[in-house]
Amino acid sequence: IAIPGDWEYQIKSMDNDSLNDVLILRPSSTKEYTGLMVGSSDVSQAVDGYTRQYGSAPSIGTIGEDAVLEQNRLNMDSVESEVAELVEIGGIEYWKAQTEGTYSGAPRTNILYSCFTGTNVYSYILLCTDESDETNEALAADLDQIVASASYQ
Repeated sequence: IAIPGDWEYQIKSMDNDSLNDVLILRPSSTKEYTGLMVGSSDVSQAVDGYTRQYGSAPSIGTIGEDAVLEQNRLNMDSVESEVAELVEIGGIEYWKAQTEGTYSGAPRTNILYSCFTGTNVYSYILLCTDESDETNEALAADLDQIVASASYQ
């Protein structure tokens, strides 16, 4: 992926065998609890089972909207609104979900992109806590560019 110039990043190693290293991105101009996590999970066993049962490889649409929204509302105390839709970016189908609510009394917006390629599920989760609407819009635009820049092997 292409990382915008004003975003700082670090790689966090995961101890879970199915979860690969996680890339954590933080825009330098935002508050402490705002950032983007990019990670992938190996779901080869689930893919093999699905393929044996249905005769074809699953797509991201195989994951239900309820599961996507449930993942996107993690770490929220309350949810005011949420929406999920299947979108195509660069020939790859993604779930895109946006949830607005609160976290520890502060306004929070979570935006999730999730795609399935090969035997991996890739997730981009932007958490905006206590940021202005203008900042949230700018961060969402950066997220769109990051996702659009992704290439998968």
